[in-house]
Amino acid sequence: MPLPLQTRLLRALQEKEITRVGSVDTIPVDVRIVAATHRNLLSMVRAGDFREDLYYRLNILQVVVPPLRGRPEDIDALARRLLPAALRRAGLDDAVAPMLTASLPVLREGAWPGNVRELENVVERLTMACLTVGRPLLRREVRAMLADEPARQQARAVQSLSTVRAGQEAAHVCAVLAECGGNHQEAARRLGISRTTLWRKIKAARV
Repeated sequence: MPLPLQTRLLRALQEKEITRVGSVDTIPVDVRIVAATHRNLLSMVRAGDFREDLYYRLNILQVVVPPLRGRPEDIDALARRLLPAALRRAGLDDAVAPMLTASLPVLREGAWPGNVRELENVVERLTMACLTVGRPLLRREVRAMLADEPARQQARAVQSLSTVRAGQEAAHVCAVLAECGGNHQEAARRLGISRTTLWRKIKAARV
């Protein structure tokens, strides 16, 4: 969120009122903010990219959710829910028990850099494989399907490089925007891009 918008949000939280766009009348509100981020907001505060007063206003109750690789005990619970659901959607009710038996030991071995979404994707792949062969997979077949670690490592390396480049661009955009006092039009002019492109890059930097 750009600094000017952070200021508006902070004002709404402090004064418990908002003003609609184009209006001059204030509307009282009573809200609680639930915020989620994968970024280190305290570091952003120190860098001047996030308002300190807004940070402390939001940081009342903090819930840290570790990645799936940091809570392997959850893999079983998630797989026992996701895999049967996927198999039943495909009309493979009879395959649920044998597929859990074959898959769970293999799934426990995964690093899961993509967290739950990656596990969901793998479950769908296993289901499609069952449909293709017309029977539940054997454990060795499940392991063979998931044994593409070199390719996954290469993909992660490429993604990491692109992430670094995107991060450098985002940092430059934010720096220019800060120099312009949050003025999007002036920042876009200095960067040689349109305001629409600037806004898209700012949004991408916050993802």
